[in-house]
Amino acid sequence: MSWTRFEVSMISLALLLGFSMLSYRAYQHIYFERAASQIVANINQIADAVENYEKRTGESFPLSADGESYIRLFPDPFSSATVDFQGVDAELFDRANNHGIVLQLVRFSVQRDRPVPIHLFETPYQAGEPYLRLLLQYGSQGQVESEILIRAQKRMPALSIGEIDDHYYVVDLRRFINE
Repeated sequence: MSWTRFEVSMISLALLLGFSMLSYRAYQHIYFERAASQIVANINQIADAVENYEKRTGESFPLSADGESYIRLFPDPFSSATVDFQGVDAELFDRANNHGIVLQLVRFSVQRDRPVPIHLFETPYQAGEPYLRLLLQYGSQGQVESEILIRAQKRMPALSIGEIDDHYYVVDLRRFINE
């Protein structure tokens, strides 16, 4: 029994579609793994910079002339003035360098950080301690960013990330610093 052209073309089409799907999934897997590695590397660099700054100055954030910590959020998305946080490369926070995920270094404040419970992590947060916000998009890339974050979470120290809501996560930098 010989095959007709139609049967050969249908089998070829099925094989082509199957190979295309496998290739696309392999590409996605490699992309997500590399993106997760880059985000965790950026978080490690930020934690190292915060640790070095704290060792040199005794403070997690720079002080103003009157002795108060004037930076609460770095980089501040609502400020047109760029404040230089010593030892931290601002490129690490850029959305493009984090595959769409926004990273923000924040000085914890009980009054201002009400969504972040003090007991979110094993060790309660004290006023002035640094943590990292991870903000995901609500748009079309939200699913991709969620997939990347799930893979990144597997590379982070245990109990170092907490979910506030489905697009807002908090990373405990103390786990990276004390690692």
